[in-house]
Amino acid sequence: MKNVVRALLAAALGVSVAGCMLPTLAPGAAQVKVTSEPADVKGCSAKGNVRDPNGIYAGMQNQAVGLNANVVFLTSMYTGIAYQCGQTTGP
Repeated sequence: MKNVVRALLAAALGVSVAGCMLPTLAPGAAQVKVTSEPADVKGCSAKGNVRDPNGIYAGMQNQAVGLNANVVFLTSMYTGIAYQCGQTTGP
């Protein structure tokens, strides 16, 4: 019986730790700037909205890469607008 309880506790701990893991950054996502300063996106081209229900910037940075953006302007802790600022060598 003790082994069953230990196994259940270990499983519960594993699930709770897995829920706290940060998302992996997509290639190029580390270069995406996250800002709340409107001046940082002045003159930039909006590419789309990004959202991360966990309030983790990495999720928004990954989405920005998919939108060919290099800056995320935060509109709340969980949402932002992805912008392309400056020159880009991609499509």
